[in-house]
Amino acid sequence: MQKTPRNILLTVIAFLVVSSAAVTVPAEFQDLYPVLQSELSSYIGTVHSVWKGSKSPVLFGAELIPADDYDAIYNAARNNQLNSYYDQFMTPYINGLQTVGVKSVKFLIHFPLLYQPFYTNYLGDTNGTAYNNLIAFYQKLVNDLHGRGIAVIIQSQVQPAGNGPLTGDPLNLAAYYQSLSFSQHIQGRAQNALTIALQLKPDILNVSPEPDTEGGKSGRAELMPRPENPNFAGNVQQIQSTILRTLTAANIPGLHTRMKLAVGMGTWERDLPTILRNETSMAGVDVIDIHVHLINTIRTKNFLTEILTIADAAHAAGKATGMDEDWEFKQRDSELSRGGYGRGGVPMSVIDARDHWSFWAPVDQAFLEAMVDTAYYEKMLYFDASEPNQFFAYLDYSNTPGCDTNSFRGAAPSLVCSPKQWNAASYRAVYQSLGSSPATLTSTGAFYRKLIQANP
Repeated sequence: MQKTPRNILLTVIAFLVVSSAAVTVPAEFQDLYPVLQSELSSYIGTVHSVWKGSKSPVLFGAELIPADDYDAIYNAARNNQLNSYYDQFMTPYINGLQTVGVKSVKFLIHFPLLYQPFYTNYLGDTNGTAYNNLIAFYQKLVNDLHGRGIAVIIQSQVQPAGNGPLTGDPLNLAAYYQSLSFSQHIQGRAQNALTIALQLKPDILNVSPEPDTEGGKSGRAELMPRPENPNFAGNVQQIQSTILRTLTAANIPGLHTRMKLAVGMGTWERDLPTILRNETSMAGVDVIDIHVHLINTIRTKNFLTEILTIADAAHAAGKATGMDEDWEFKQRDSELSRGGYGRGGVPMSVIDARDHWSFWAPVDQAFLEAMVDTAYYEKMLYFDASEPNQFFAYLDYSNTPGCDTNSFRGAAPSLVCSPKQWNAASYRAVYQSLGSSPATLTSTGAFYRKLIQANP
């Protein structure tokens, strides 16, 4: 018998209460844990007050994390070691995601990774070894996924730039981006997207996922969403429209049918009404993509309900919707900067490292259920979860291999080891899980598998 929305809501609330009672929350997070649960239960109540339980087909999936590691992939391409990288990291992860039951996979190929002039003019790679190897690697990946019946979503923006290897940016992209005029930046972004479309033929190509992050990642003043940059929204629109015109002019077979074009935004955008108005009115856009991370309510601004605001506006404009990046930040209101945007003095690496700990599993599962039900309610084309490492392994907060937390009594384990150490421990645990056949799933992985098995 189909549950009514009220019964569904009561079931979810009961799940949250029972789960939290069974979980020992470390003292460090006893203030944060119930706040996150409250935000999610409130949002689930909002969705279930309007959703009647009907389900339309959605491509439920997850992010293919090993395909996002541009540093490792570039070095393997330069040294002709991509086949080894594929066998060691890509294949086990894809197999693991199939154990979960995904129907779509999302990964990143940001500018300038597939922009050939970057290799010849900036890196001096005149023989094209790295570039050609990268094309072949991603073609192999797309063909592999399609051969398994998995839809491919590729996101293309800019790669976060630093100043050399110590910042995790071995190609010194900060200097590269600054060497370009804004016009050259736009043309490079368009050509990177065109290469993806022509050479890889994804099912969904998201050419501009987060307008407000492109400036921070590239260091371009024209793209900084701040009060002293009144041209921000117009500059973003210039990038998006140039990419769309470039793709349209190429006469790509199946464009807008076999290959949908997406642009999008995070729920936290400073200039959300303007960005939303521009994107929903833009010719050539098939899908409005929504990114979800913050689940806080800051001075009456509720980041979760902005999902519904964006999706409803997109549908009113005749656009489809989807979500290709979404995982709740374990972040206090006090850890957000003024207005709820950016970080309030807490490095993003610290926030991300919190995902690994097993006591968060009930919160993660409640978030996934809320997003899956939202995808059904809004009749989205796809939903891809962003942190599927938690489908295969969680870490013990107080006893993690590689982090000697037991020797530091009185200190919070999160402070004993760095985020890099927590990440390394997580990756070891994940690939141990992926080494079994089928992959071992955590309670969250099994929970997501059950959720998406009901997909019509």
